[in-house]
Amino acid sequence: MTSIIEDSLDFDAEANLNDYLEFKGWEPLSEGSFGKLWVQPESESEIAIPFGLRPGTGMWDGTMGMLADREGASPSAVDQAVRRFWADVHDFRVTSSVVHGDHIAAEAGSSLFAGAWKMLRSSATTARGPKIAIAGNYSPTGDRSIDRALFAQTRPGSYVLPLLLPIRRVLPSLSWESDIQASLLPGDFFAKNAEESDERRVSRTMAQAISAVYDTIIKPGKEPTPGAVNEAVMAGASREMVKAMHDVVSEPSVTGMDVSFSWAPRAGQVPKNLVRVEIPKESVEVLSRAFKLMVPSKTHIRTAISGPMLALYHPKGADRGEATIEAAYRGRIRKIVVQLRGVSVLDDAHKWFRAHETLLVTGTVRPTSDGLIIDSPEDVHPIGQSMLFAED
Repeated sequence: MTSIIEDSLDFDAEANLNDYLEFKGWEPLSEGSFGKLWVQPESESEIAIPFGLRPGTGMWDGTMGMLADREGASPSAVDQAVRRFWADVHDFRVTSSVVHGDHIAAEAGSSLFAGAWKMLRSSATTARGPKIAIAGNYSPTGDRSIDRALFAQTRPGSYVLPLLLPIRRVLPSLSWESDIQASLLPGDFFAKNAEESDERRVSRTMAQAISAVYDTIIKPGKEPTPGAVNEAVMAGASREMVKAMHDVVSEPSVTGMDVSFSWAPRAGQVPKNLVRVEIPKESVEVLSRAFKLMVPSKTHIRTAISGPMLALYHPKGADRGEATIEAAYRGRIRKIVVQLRGVSVLDDAHKWFRAHETLLVTGTVRPTSDGLIIDSPEDVHPIGQSMLFAED
């Protein structure tokens, strides 16, 4: 097998392979001095995995080949899936009049590299809290969360630039979940998602911000409004991100850009709709007008937080419940409990929880001895579902 560029990706080969096998339905059957025997109960297939596997060796290539045979895939595809198992991958692709196979005009390629990095770095800052413009004040904590990011090789057939963000292998804390479980009555509903790592928060923020820019600024096909801009900002977009998107598609030889998102399978849940976004050439002018609108203001239209639903609690038969949102508040990622009232709101909350939606919540955050609470939210809805700010 030909060595691929991900050889430079810093990953634990044995841990990744074990996690990949479990994700694919394999179970350890027995263990000896030299390796472990795995079985796939549905197909009754067995495969022996030796200890001490190292990428780039004949033993590694042979193991990838055996797995590929059982999956009906190519060895290179399995190899890449194992290497990238704990990495989020964002594929930036431009269409151009001068793309030939895996080659592109140098000017357009340079703009794509620079634009992809600016989108990621700006998202690392806005993942710590919305900012309409960063103006050089990038978050040091955000920068540390992307210090292992790297570009991979392009794919022949079209110019694709994979941007990889490795995710830490950590187990979620269950302490507060145990406290809640102990207080439940029979029939109460309580469920919890894994907490987000810093890296996954950046990946999700970048994906939902790019998607929000398309939905609120590009797709309407009209002059961008302050309300539309604010909606994108609450989703994680910033002036720097919109300017980077504009700079890529404004290159003379570029006819469009699209970004596809692939998620590390065991690194936490993400909304199902964050898969791919297309930025057409025709969006150049509206993007230009949008980033010119994105200047800091001393007055805030409304106070809002955004983040994934970490947990949902709904007592049996009650018309009230609680959603725990993991969101940025005063420069830190905090758990904020949002009180929910009304049957329709709770029905929606169950749907949002199952779909792993990222929510926008407006209201007053109240500190208590048990943590932060929004007692009476003015509005709760998933990002991208409806406009947060009403237009004049």
